[in-house]
Amino acid sequence: MTLKLQTDDRNALIALLLTIPELQTQRGRRIVLENAGLNQFGTRVDLSGNAATVVGEIVTVLSQYGTFDGGDTALGRLLICVKEYTGKENKDLIAKLIRKYNLTSLQEQSKKLNDDLKQLAQTNRQVTQISEQQRDNTGHRAVILTALPLEYKAVRSYLESLTEETHPQGTIYKKGIFESNDRFWEVAIVQVGMGNNATAMETERAIAYFQPDLVMFVGVAGGIKDVKLGDVVAATKVYGYESGKQAETFQPRPDVGQSSYNLIQRARAEASEDDWLAKLKNKESFPKVFVAPIAAGEKVVANKESDLFKFLRQNYGDAVAVEMEGRGLLQATHANQQVSAVIVRGISDLIDKKTDADKEGWQERAADNASAFAFQILSKLDLPPKK
Repeated sequence: MTLKLQTDDRNALIALLLTIPELQTQRGRRIVLENAGLNQFGTRVDLSGNAATVVGEIVTVLSQYGTFDGGDTALGRLLICVKEYTGKENKDLIAKLIRKYNLTSLQEQSKKLNDDLKQLAQTNRQVTQISEQQRDNTGHRAVILTALPLEYKAVRSYLESLTEETHPQGTIYKKGIFESNDRFWEVAIVQVGMGNNATAMETERAIAYFQPDLVMFVGVAGGIKDVKLGDVVAATKVYGYESGKQAETFQPRPDVGQSSYNLIQRARAEASEDDWLAKLKNKESFPKVFVAPIAAGEKVVANKESDLFKFLRQNYGDAVAVEMEGRGLLQATHANQQVSAVIVRGISDLIDKKTDADKEGWQERAADNASAFAFQILSKLDLPPKK
């Protein structure tokens, strides 16, 4: 039978759970569920996301499950387990919820488990420290650049344990942890504004400062052909369409940047599966992923009848999207061959009626979709262990 919590009780419980350090990381969440005898639910909830989102989903799923055959409630098991992790005030709230929703069957069982739970609680409090040590030994570092605030927020939502760090030259980064599929990533994110030149400069600066294994640009783009609103493009290469000679007519001299082979291969592998869709905030959408060329310049393309759009279709016929930063990022990584790079874009408009698409919220949805796929790549990417 489904257990329906009152809104105030649900909110209070989620707030309580978010104070528990063990629930701040993917590994800690998995251990808590195992300790509570709920390890089967670890496959029903994506444990790798933002703490507030994941904890809310855990409460929802356990409430919907209701009661086990022996009379125990799934949510009751969790409450009894986390009671050992909390102070007196939170213990009182847990006891109140147990009484209010008739979860007392587990209280008797909890007496038998009390010693074990105390020991497990002590063990679990070391999770964060252990994770940090493992990141030092086996983890990797990534830098993700964005242009717009909404792109930055979409990327930031996947990171835990956020801190701010300022470069000596003034660039401000957020650093956080992304953990999924037993892969640990220390991720620095930065909003650099629009344009290839600014992106190239900030990419070079971030590479020198953080010494990352890979860099990404994650954001939105306009669709040129084949794609639909909300679809995702992982760029195999980026055409710098501004390069050329201005004679009687403009004569293009293609300037092409290549994404890294390993990231293109991982993007293709993930694009062929549907696993990444579980990360989407909008569960009703089913965007496609294209691993294909894109074009980048210094202009916003907003009309299919414009000379620029016709120029792109005539000279860069295999480009499926257009944006303003990808070529700059790949220029910087070309000079830093030890760093892998890829651009991931969500389609926020189809050139015509761009303003209407923006008003309908497609920029936000496209940024969310691009971020979901970018972090899917990180969650599955195999890199050599750090020496």
